Amino acid sequence: MARLVEQSRRECAAFDPATDDPQRCLTRGIQPIVALYVEVRQADDDMLSPVEQSLLERALNDWLSLYAASHDAAFHAHFTVHELAVAYAAHGELRATVDDLLGL
Repeated sequence: MARLVEQSRRECAAFDPATDDPQRCLTRGIQPIVALYVEVRQADDDMLSPVEQSLLERALNDWLSLYAASHDAAFHAHFTVHELAVAYAAHGELRATVDDLLGL
């Protein structure tokens, strides 16, 4: 989990919403965060601590902010990883899920 969060921070810092492909936010940022969250939630003996949950949500919202900026949209919300994971499971497609949540 710590490795994912650190990698996410580095990649977020290097991402330029004006020139980089927004798809990268989904594939390199949001997808791995949601996948890790789902994996942990499905494990019987593994739970995220409040600190780990907070770190994942900060990373998620950093990526959502960059994704919104890539589409010239404002981002003033805060989503939990759980909210996004549930919406993604119901929708079945990450890009459409994120677009819906962000109102794009």
